[in-house]
Amino acid sequence: MKYIIDSASPKEIREAVELGAYGITANPSMYRNNRQAFLPFLESCSSMEPSFLTGEAMGSTLEEMKAEVRKIQEIDPGIIIKLNFSPNALKLCRRLKKRGIKTAVTGVPYAAIPYALYRKTLEHPLTDRGIRDFERDWKAAGQEGIDMP
Repeated sequence: MKYIIDSASPKEIREAVELGAYGITANPSMYRNNRQAFLPFLESCSSMEPSFLTGEAMGSTLEEMKAEVRKIQEIDPGIIIKLNFSPNALKLCRRLKKRGIKTAVTGVPYAAIPYALYRKTLEHPLTDRGIRDFERDWKAAGQEGIDMP
């Protein structure tokens, strides 16, 4: 079995990696709660050479997300880009796949569904609330846009 540690606590991550955890993932609420700056967090985790490491592109627009992906890829091109389920994220996911960049979309298992239902899932209140909560935590942790130049 492959375990992926879901934490932004450096202590927990180090211990989990020492115990053989396969990978590392976290989210903006975890960064805030553990007082972790996003890019330095990714740099630290990447230096542990996990087999699986995710980094979020939290922008609202396609252009913001693409800029964030570039910053994440500068740290380590093997980082899996985690995206919140939205129309722009799905567009970006498709583009990144063509470039060979792995992605993970939050809250989406594999499914075959009618298009009308597919569109409704993009506007679901729980999805919207979850994204708002992550955006709030992202800003509260001081992560405004990953310090874009």
